[in-house]
Amino acid sequence: MASEMNNTSPEDVIEMMEEVIESGGGGDGETGGGGEGGEGETGGEGGENEGVAMMEEVVETGGGGEGGDEERGNGLRLPISRVKKIMKADPDLNLTSQDAVYVLTKATELFVESLVQEAYQFTCQARKKTMSRRDIDNCIEAIEALAFLDGALE
Repeated sequence: MASEMNNTSPEDVIEMMEEVIESGGGGDGETGGGGEGGEGETGGEGGENEGVAMMEEVVETGGGGEGGDEERGNGLRLPISRVKKIMKADPDLNLTSQDAVYVLTKATELFVESLVQEAYQFTCQARKKTMSRRDIDNCIEAIEALAFLDGALE
């Protein structure tokens, strides 16, 4: 599966994510926390905040010293193990297959890449060479599709 994803468009990744969700997470799943499987929703009160905190740590530390998975030849830059740990923080998550974790990791990379490209436009408009948090905040405020991120970085 990893070799198939190297030259995949964002639309193809979304399609694959939908297939994984529809199939219940794939065949080689692992059991996760209890409860019923939530379709795309985050879990209880602590789960979402814990996931955000973990993702911020990954971004700040560049992967937490684990090294990017790109070194392993799967074409990813984010460490799959960290994404899997964030996914398991959701108490509603029953199963996670390797394919589901891979697709979510790839989708996260594409999302972050898109966000950074949009924020870079604000950096250029301000005639700066270094992107700042304010550029990302301006991007989130200006683009309606990113409204769900409003306040998430605080």
